[in-house]
Amino acid sequence: MAKVSRPTLQDVAQEAGVSIASVSRILNGVQSGSSETARRVHTAIRELNYKPSSSTKSLPRARTPASDDIQTYKVHVFTRKFDAARNVFYHQIVEGCFDFLANNHVHIKVTYLSYSPKTQLKIDEADYQMHDAALFIGERVEEVAQEYMRRGKPIVVVDDLPPDQQTDWIIPDNYSGMMTIVRQFLAHGHRKLAYAGPIHGAIAWEERHHAFLAILAEHGITFDKSCHIDCVPDFNEASQALAAFYAKPAKNRPAGIVCANDIIASAAIEQAIKQNLRVPEDVAISGFDHDLTYQLMKPRLTTVSFPRDAMGREAAYRILARLKGESLPGMKIVVPTTFIPGESAGFDITDNPAGRQSR
Repeated sequence: MAKVSRPTLQDVAQEAGVSIASVSRILNGVQSGSSETARRVHTAIRELNYKPSSSTKSLPRARTPASDDIQTYKVHVFTRKFDAARNVFYHQIVEGCFDFLANNHVHIKVTYLSYSPKTQLKIDEADYQMHDAALFIGERVEEVAQEYMRRGKPIVVVDDLPPDQQTDWIIPDNYSGMMTIVRQFLAHGHRKLAYAGPIHGAIAWEERHHAFLAILAEHGITFDKSCHIDCVPDFNEASQALAAFYAKPAKNRPAGIVCANDIIASAAIEQAIKQNLRVPEDVAISGFDHDLTYQLMKPRLTTVSFPRDAMGREAAYRILARLKGESLPGMKIVVPTTFIPGESAGFDITDNPAGRQSR
């Protein structure tokens, strides 16, 4: 193999067959994955004669003991309020983030975002001055993100789109997760499906809906737009939309409902039972997110899971790396999903015997 002049982190990642983020974590003593991955990275470093820059050498290491000369930072975290009626899974992302930051001597301030679009978020000048970076979990507040960036302070976005190509962002693999669910429905004989949930307004909704349509098209199925149950991920509002859907004549109603998340799926199940419909015999239902709130519901929910605490740790690590001077282009970090079969869609556990990841 010919050596490249002045090899970069990207060259190492390409040679090792891993992501830039994986190389960065291994170089800096953060959780590095399998020993085989670490071996490939160190082999590539030797073969390329890669020399980390001074800024890369100074990247944060996890769980270092406190000392008087350790650099401390202040990070402003923005996230949704934890609301059982909507979506509580951000709580696990926040926990993973806080665990990592706390062990790296980072001071944290949390601002909880309102679900009301009419509520204006006001950030004091003192907040902009005192905080070194901002982390947005679940929603990027555009004007706030732009102000931090204008001041030369890094931001990281979780489960939303970044404002530019220099910003790191972390999302679950919405496409693969949804594709796996729809393929299971089709494999079980469901050719006509309804889709319940929003299709615009957030990257998760758009990607999941696009994946749903893509798999149907792959099987020569044109989606009937009248089978879109338009509702937001709020239990009460979703319940109203699902009740109206079930009121349609049975001959016009699909026997399978693919829901954008677990909140909507739980509303679909509850409303089906109220209409004396059997789940999954009369209507098969799936969710997405493997939300803690709904893991014990009956019938057991068919859904998709992803490691939210790992997303939080990854976001925290990216913030620290940027604060320590890493100047690579923004990274899109896609977290793999795992299909969780359940009784709500009539899928037996043997449909996914190894708990395989959806890729």
